[in-house]
Amino acid sequence: MGIFLDQTHKITTKNNEKIMILRRNYEKYIILLTVLIASLAFNFSLPYLFSPPGIIYRAIIYYVLIGFIGVDLALLALVFILDTLAIRYGRTWCNTICPLGTLISALSIINLVKPKVDEKKCIDCLICERICPMGIPLTNAKNWGMMACTKCLKCFEICPAEAIKINTI
Repeated sequence: MGIFLDQTHKITTKNNEKIMILRRNYEKYIILLTVLIASLAFNFSLPYLFSPPGIIYRAIIYYVLIGFIGVDLALLALVFILDTLAIRYGRTWCNTICPLGTLISALSIINLVKPKVDEKKCIDCLICERICPMGIPLTNAKNWGMMACTKCLKCFEICPAEAIKINTI
């Protein structure tokens, strides 16, 4: 699903366009908290309900077992519409709306593998920050800033000064 969203962003954005990222998005934690409370109240895993992979898996299972997809197709369309409307913010669904993505990023406060900028080699071109689909400010990111890192390693591949190293704990 993430690959499909990335491909959608490649089609709709220009290569040299700087992607604006919502750096401090506390709303996603409010959404997560609301979904978790509703999950407890209704005794149902609501993060799974709004997860694009969960939507696709459910749609396939319903189609195979029953012969139609149902409301999951509407939910999947909603994900793509919201993500496309907010394209200038990068992977909007994963970054700002998806409760499952928020939960996963909150759990990744301890990164076992993370990119780190070698300040001695860095030429301050900020290409690594512009290419990052999650909008992480790599040149001054702390543990909290690295929570959203998906380990795509695009920053590592594109750095002209080879200043980005992949650190392991």
